[in-house]
Amino acid sequence: MTESQFDAVRSDTRHLRILAGAGTGKTRVLTHRIAYQINAIRIEPEHSLCLAFTNKAANEIKRRMGQMGEASLVETGRFTQSLISKSKLAGRILVLETNPI
Repeated sequence: MTESQFDAVRSDTRHLRILAGAGTGKTRVLTHRIAYQINAIRIEPEHSLCLAFTNKAANEIKRRMGQMGEASLVETGRFTQSLISKSKLAGRILVLETNPI
C-alpha cells in the first residue's frame, strides 16, 4: 500500500472521495478503511454500508470484506434506490453527486 493509500485508510475525515484510475487500489483502500474503522476505531459493522456501482465491483468488495473478520458483517451491495430504501441506514446515507472534469 502506498503512503497516500495508507493515509486514506487512517484518515479521520468522515467522508473521503478517492479518485484514481483502474487498477490503482481503490477497492483495497475502501475495504481496508472499513476494516480499520471497525477494528481500530470500534465502529459497529451494523452501522456501515458499502455500495458499488456495478455487480462485479460489489461482489469483489464482498469477497475481500469476507476475509477481514468483523468487516464481513458490513452490508454491501450495488448502488440502487431499492437497496438504499431497504437499508437500516436509509436515513443516514449521504450521496455525493459529482461531475468530474
